[in-house]
Amino acid sequence: IPKTTALSVILSVKITTGENCITVSAATIEQYVAITIPAFVIESGEAFVDVDDITRVYNLDGTITIEANNEKFVVKNTKKCCEVAAQDYKKEEIAFPMGVIPKMYKVTESEMVQSLLALDSMHYMEESRPIMTGFNIRGDLQRIAVCDGHRLAVKQIKGKFYDNKFNITIPSVVCPSMKKIARAKSDNALVIGYGKPNNSSVKYIKISGVDFTYWCRPLDGEFIDVEKIVSGLREDFRFQIDADEVCAITKEYYKFLKPTKYFDGLPMVIRKSANGICTAAVTKAYSTADRIVEDCDGIPDFIFMCNAKYIYEAANLFGGKRINVIMEDKTRDGYCYGMMGFTDDEQEYKAYVLPVRPGSDTVATITKKAWELISKL
Repeated sequence: IPKTTALSVILSVKITTGENCITVSAATIEQYVAITIPAFVIESGEAFVDVDDITRVYNLDGTITIEANNEKFVVKNTKKCCEVAAQDYKKEEIAFPMGVIPKMYKVTESEMVQSLLALDSMHYMEESRPIMTGFNIRGDLQRIAVCDGHRLAVKQIKGKFYDNKFNITIPSVVCPSMKKIARAKSDNALVIGYGKPNNSSVKYIKISGVDFTYWCRPLDGEFIDVEKIVSGLREDFRFQIDADEVCAITKEYYKFLKPTKYFDGLPMVIRKSANGICTAAVTKAYSTADRIVEDCDGIPDFIFMCNAKYIYEAANLFGGKRINVIMEDKTRDGYCYGMMGFTDDEQEYKAYVLPVRPGSDTVATITKKAWELISKL
């Protein structure tokens, strides 16, 4: 069974005039988006343009003039004029269900876009478990969460929930869409609705901004119980690290690390010993080690092996802050088997990364070389 399912592509873009505005819209069987643009309308009407053609003319600068009929679609400004053939796609237009659905959550565009962008890197888009490929929003906890088979992240969100029982999972494709049509620095209101629109037997998500509307299907199924997983993590010990320092170190690591036969990732080692808490990355051609914490009295010795990129993405959520690293004292043969948690004092973000399970010659070789490097610090 393929990890991804082929969906219908956008054939055309529909342009419709309104009162002092035009609306540009497009749809697939899974998504619909409409963007309203202020305009001086001379004559009302609508036109369908091939999506490949419209992408060739959309980047004209300044004020543009649009002329359209059944045969051609012309876009021009003072320096350039582009003409493409109009298309008769009306018969093939996807009739996306629309109508009034209950409001669930109101927030600013900036809060939603920044939350989605921050958490987007903390899950794998092609995760083979579909329910994990989305953003789960819960009204009772006022949080948004993402996860995959290796890590999870939670962010507390602001805004007004109209229904505290609101609990849906928005597909990951929403993030790039919101990045393009919403404004990351705008205080304009953004409203998320959820329910059955007119003449529809299934529920849809509707995201409405001042000048755009976005519809999509929610992910079916029950999202994992993030709170149960997080609450089950014992805080046997903790230490503080500088987020920017860890980002700089791990970013350097994954530039030269390559996946191994055992571990399809970028393996790095975090080790506590008499030398402090140190990190190391090992390859045949190049190896390096760094001390990130010097004063760590009371913390037992441990070895935590993980994906360098995951540590970078977790630390990157807290840019410019001192962050708390929380760990469980779950060790066997010196290796830590528990999750590594990251949070700041305000607990706006929480991120958790699973370790690599030792058990191969490759892992043993990496950790042995890492220890040799760390012991020299």
